[in-house]
Amino acid sequence: MTMTDLYRTFSRDPLAVFLHVIERAGTPVTFENIMAHLVGSGLPDYVVSSRWSRYERAIKDDPHIYFVPETRTYAWGSPPVLPDAEQAVKLLASGKAQINPDRKVLGDIILAALQLGIPPEPVVIHAEPVIIHAEPVVIQAEPVVIQADPAEQAERQKIFEDRLKADSARAYAKVAMELEELIASGASARVLLQRIHAAAQAHGLKPIESAGATIKFDRLRHESVVATTQEGTEVLVIRPGYFWQIGSEEILVAKAVVIEQ
Repeated sequence: MTMTDLYRTFSRDPLAVFLHVIERAGTPVTFENIMAHLVGSGLPDYVVSSRWSRYERAIKDDPHIYFVPETRTYAWGSPPVLPDAEQAVKLLASGKAQINPDRKVLGDIILAALQLGIPPEPVVIHAEPVIIHAEPVVIQAEPVVIQADPAEQAERQKIFEDRLKADSARAYAKVAMELEELIASGASARVLLQRIHAAAQAHGLKPIESAGATIKFDRLRHESVVATTQEGTEVLVIRPGYFWQIGSEEILVAKAVVIEQ
C-alpha cells in the first residue's frame, strides 16, 4: 500500500487501519507501537493521535481485541462467543441502559457458573460369585447392566431436568436480587465480584489463577490468546478460569485466558 493509499484509507476508515495494525503485529502492542508504525509509514503524528482518541473505545470494544490494562497493550485474537461470569457481573454493574448481551443472557452466564448438573449414571449390579458345592466349580457371574425402559428413563430424565431447572431458577433469583440491591446501593464492581466468588465457592467452583497475575503457561489449565505459546512461558492472566470440586475430583469448567507479555 502506497503512502497515498494509506492516507486515503486512514481518512476514510481509521478504525479499520488501527485494527489491521494490531492484527498484523502478531504480538501485544501499545499505542506508542501503533503510532510509531503509522508515522513511519507516512501519516502525520497529530492525525494518528487525534483519530486514536476518537476511536480508542471502539478499538477496545472490538470482539477480536484483548486489552490488558496493566500493560496497556492490545492483542488480536479469536472473538469470545460470550463473556465469562466475571465480565457478566461487570456489565451488570455498569448501570448502562443498553447492554450487549442483554441482562437475561448475562444472568444465564452467571447462573451457569453457579449451578452445574451431571446426568445420572446407568445402574450396574455386580453379582457375587456363586459356588456350587456338588461340583468343585466356581461360577463367576459377569456384571449385569440393567437398561431401564425407554419411556421410564425419559420420565426420570424429565424429572431430573425439571428439578435442576427449579433449583437453577431459585439460585438465579437469589443472585439477581442481591446484585440489584448492591447496584442500587452504589456498590463497586469489586464488591459485586466478591459476592459472585463467594457464591461460586459455595457451589464447589474453585478459581484457576486471578486476573493480572503473571504465571507459567500450562496448556491443561490455561488458554492462550496466541496459539504458539510454549509450555512454561511467562504469561499474563487476562481472565481467570474455574474448575468444579466434587470430593477429591476436579472437573474443568473453563480454562484461564492468558497472553504472552
